[in-house]
Amino acid sequence: MRFKQQLSFQSGVTVRVKPHRLLLLLMFMSAPFLGQQKVAFSGRVAQGESFVKPIGKGLAFAVRSQNGHFTISVEKSARAGKAGGDNLASCVTPPYHGPNALTIEGWELGSERTKEEMAEAKRRMFQFVMNEADQKEACDEMKLEVYGPEKRNSDGTIVLGHENYRAPAMGKGVLRIVNYQLHGGGTDKSPEVDWLSFRAEIELPVKTAGAGR
Repeated sequence: MRFKQQLSFQSGVTVRVKPHRLLLLLMFMSAPFLGQQKVAFSGRVAQGESFVKPIGKGLAFAVRSQNGHFTISVEKSARAGKAGGDNLASCVTPPYHGPNALTIEGWELGSERTKEEMAEAKRRMFQFVMNEADQKEACDEMKLEVYGPEKRNSDGTIVLGHENYRAPAMGKGVLRIVNYQLHGGGTDKSPEVDWLSFRAEIELPVKTAGAGR
């Protein structure tokens, strides 16, 4: 039996939220799942460079510099030290509009930020699917939930996304920025990140093939 959490608003409209969306909100509030494989490491990356680290199960974690900012990704690993293809975290790491944990920009680390904002900017939490097939399904589901037309049941509840979609087995991770250097910035231009050092922790699910299906 599929479980759905119902959220009621003042308007009287009830929205059914799927379990995998609740997981996105709760993944870092609960203890790690038993049996998960963990890997932790440190790194440093500067403008014009990429940091790539194999993390197991044919995947690699990468931090890449691009146009004055840095991006976090989990990619298919071709061989040690190299990776490529789709970012397997892109369609399961919200929010999908505005600032996202997968992109690190200079303005987020600027001196005008509050202590709370800075702490959040330095802690990047994300999750990712384990293969390209799950990536395609997750991206199709995300696009339908974010951009697709809403559907209403006879009782007035709104169903977002595909009715029969079930989230696959996913990994999760957190990148903590340890140190960094900015340059530039001003009234009309945001600063850019010259380099940053970080500590990353990744958890991989034991079951991947067919999990969650």
